[in-house]
Formats: sequence, structure tokens, C-alpha cells
Amino acid sequence: MASEDPAAPGAEDRLFAALAYVYWYVAFPVYLLSPRYQNRPFLRYHLFHALALGLVTFWGGAALWAVAGVLGRLGIYGMLLYPIMRVCEWGVLAVTLYAAVRAWFGQRVELPFITEFVRPYLEPPHAS
Repeated sequence: MASEDPAAPGAEDRLFAALAYVYWYVAFPVYLLSPRYQNRPFLRYHLFHALALGLVTFWGGAALWAVAGVLGRLGIYGMLLYPIMRVCEWGVLAVTLYAAVRAWFGQRVELPFITEFVRPYLEPPHAS
């Protein structure tokens, strides 16, 4: 019988972390309101990554669509922007799925810029 690594995340943690990348707007409040999840470093790592990636995706998409709305009035520029927007959408989907699959397999993912942004928040809060 193989012994399990006590530091390895359990199935519940891996599932919650993987789903957090897709449902970041639900997973993060659940994490904040549930004390049983707050002391799990694997979940904390992935939930803060999911929140940052979700916010960047949401606001980046809103900005991209706003630019497309303005440039779409300028004739050919709107037609040229459409393929760029599709590539960005597929790229965001690919990054989100990559991070979710890595979380499902119990691994930590290093996303450029996102990891550096959330690194100060990865330490659990100290009880005083």
C-alpha cells in the first residue's frame, strides 16, 4: 500500500482549485466566507491566481470590445480587429484551461505577470 504525501492536495482541493479558474467569481467569495478552506495553501495559491486571471480577462475583454466598437466605425480597421479579438479570446481560453488542468493534477502553475502580482497575497493571514 502506497503512503500519501501529507503535503499533497486532496481530491476536494484539486477539484475546487480547478473549478476556480472557470468560476472565479463564485469560488473566491466561497473561499473568503469558509474558514475551513482558508488554511489550505494549495487552494489559496490557485484561488488568488484565478481571481487575478479572471479580473484581467474581464477588464481586458471589456477594453478590447470598447476599442473594437470605436475602431469598427472606421471601416477597414474594424474588420482587421475581428481576427485579433478572436485570437485573444482563444488565447485566454487556452491559458484558463491550462491552469485549471494543472490545478486538477495537483500542480502549481506560474502565469507571467499574474504570479508576480498575487505573490504578496499568497501568505496566509496571521492571527493576532
